[in-house]
Amino acid sequence: LFSSDLEEYYGYATFFNVTGWDENGTLLKESSEFNFCIDGTLKDASSNKEGVCAFNISSLKPGKHSIISYNIRTNEIVSNSIYIKEPVCKLSIEKTADPSKVFVGDIIKWTITVFNNGPCDAHEVMATDKLQSAFEFVSYNASKGDYDPLSGKWNISYLANGENATLDIYCIALKEGSFTNEANVS
Repeated sequence: LFSSDLEEYYGYATFFNVTGWDENGTLLKESSEFNFCIDGTLKDASSNKEGVCAFNISSLKPGKHSIISYNIRTNEIVSNSIYIKEPVCKLSIEKTADPSKVFVGDIIKWTITVFNNGPCDAHEVMATDKLQSAFEFVSYNASKGDYDPLSGKWNISYLANGENATLDIYCIALKEGSFTNEANVS
């Protein structure tokens, strides 16, 4: 018999633990051999002195995964499923202008920084900064990813936990007035 400690994991989980008993209900302790098949890939493992067998699941992507456990000693096969949820990363964004006051024809540099405040790595990160008609795009410099000045989309793609990325956008001021330029991240 096998019992798993959890059936639901979040993307930052690293181990899946399984406890085994023999046909008499005796805990299978140290060095009991188990075979596991995760999504069709065979994994070998041995139990510890508490009868718990742990194997690494950190490489599994979010979604449902099939785990088939086989106890060599008892010839028992048990099917389990685990569901790994997509972790929610806390992303934030800051934007500055240099200089903060410009005249028509002056060049202004917008600096946008996106922060991944954890608790996980962020995938498919997209920031948006659509320039107003009061500014003419000149160029950009991104520490990660690509920026499309027509759509205003900055495709950062991936940010590790604790990592940040910076985008500098250079423009020429075309009109007089007070303008607010916002940036967003998702």
